[in-house]
Amino acid sequence: MAASLEIKLWKEIGDKESIETTGEAEETTKELYAEVYRISLFQAAKAAHLRVMAKVERNLAERGMGEHHWDRAEDYLEKFYAALKERVA
Repeated sequence: MAASLEIKLWKEIGDKESIETTGEAEETTKELYAEVYRISLFQAAKAAHLRVMAKVERNLAERGMGEHHWDRAEDYLEKFYAALKERVA
């Protein structure tokens, strides 16, 4: 189940450059983290949102849209791991 959700997520997030276009990816990310960490979809929501935001910023950075996108991606990832730790630990 987790592997199929991960593949689905890769396809959905792809090269998205705006959070407005990532609704499906965010939902899939919630499902993935709920499955992997055995938490509710509600508990997975914040972490999923932060992870998708980090990926969008990474996409922008990789396309040469500015170094500040790497900084934002790092910030979102740090917040993601903190949120995940709150829900799993």
